[in-house]
Amino acid sequence: MKFFAPLLLAVAATFAVTTDAASMRGLLELPNIADPIKIGQDILGEVNAAVPSEQRFDSKTLQNLALGIIKAPGGIAAADGVTKIAITKLQEVVSKRFPGIPIEKALQTLIDLLPKA
Repeated sequence: MKFFAPLLLAVAATFAVTTDAASMRGLLELPNIADPIKIGQDILGEVNAAVPSEQRFDSKTLQNLALGIIKAPGGIAAADGVTKIAITKLQEVVSKRFPGIPIEKALQTLIDLLPKA
């Protein structure tokens, strides 16, 4: 019994820390994501459909755009035309995909879902 009590306590503590970390990133609040890579690609496709074909975004550029929105939410005013369109579309698509989730948490989840270039 002396052996099992610390082991059980360690397992419970690990679970609590893992759950807390996931909760802090908003991952526990998200809907079930069956195919995360496809969702990331779909969002990238929707953003690219809104911008001229010669100025399409790749996943790395979209990740940087999402990080920019997270770090400087008011930065849309300083963006150029195509970037402003992409920011607006990205926020719209992410809000639609993850309803009820704060935009910063949803964008962080998108960053995690996008294929790494």
